[in-house]
Amino acid sequence: MALELPAAGRPLRESLEARATDVPNCIDKAETWLFTLPANSITTWQQLHTKFLNKYYPASKTLNYKREILTFTQKPNEEFHEAWERYTEMYIKCPHVKIDSDTQMNIFFDGLNPTSKSHVNASTGGSLSNKSAREAFELFDMMATESQQ
Repeated sequence: MALELPAAGRPLRESLEARATDVPNCIDKAETWLFTLPANSITTWQQLHTKFLNKYYPASKTLNYKREILTFTQKPNEEFHEAWERYTEMYIKCPHVKIDSDTQMNIFFDGLNPTSKSHVNASTGGSLSNKSAREAFELFDMMATESQQ
């Protein structure tokens, strides 16, 4: 998601307060941190983004999350939907990890067990390589929903 500057003439804090209904309650700690910063120390979304990442996602933490994503494998006895959910949650934990969609698709597929890979390929009518990343993610979502039933 691209960062936006606050509306012209509107202070950053005011913009954040206006968007507060969009933000889950789990960010109370981050909100407290934000509002304890000196007044006018952050004036753009880019500054907020940078300070937030430095505070809550130091380089070592980001590296660990990225390593976890890059080495994803489906666990023994883990159902497809559980693997897909766990994989997508990895990105939620560290949303600023920059991995392109095609690579994300390949990491997930390559980490699946042989049975799940066969089901994916059968669902594509041959091979996942015939699908775009977006189509693959839609397929994974559909397969995850079906595997829960």
